[in-house]
Amino acid sequence: MDITSYTTQRSEGTGWGFHGGADASVFFNRIVGVGGFAKFSRGSVDLENTLATAAGDDDVVSLKRAASR
Repeated sequence: MDITSYTTQRSEGTGWGFHGGADASVFFNRIVGVGGFAKFSRGSVDLENTLATAAGDDDVVSLKRAASR
């Protein structure tokens, strides 16, 4: 069976998250130095599961995002 068409639906929601970071530098003289940074972010939002809703179920999908560098 080939998929010949599809329908999209936009889902929107609000959620909570946080972000933290740090930066450090060490200079060997007035011009030359080395530095680094680290950051971390995390957030989540609950959205309606439209596929489950179409089947008659009230299901919610929790999307979580975490990132660090």
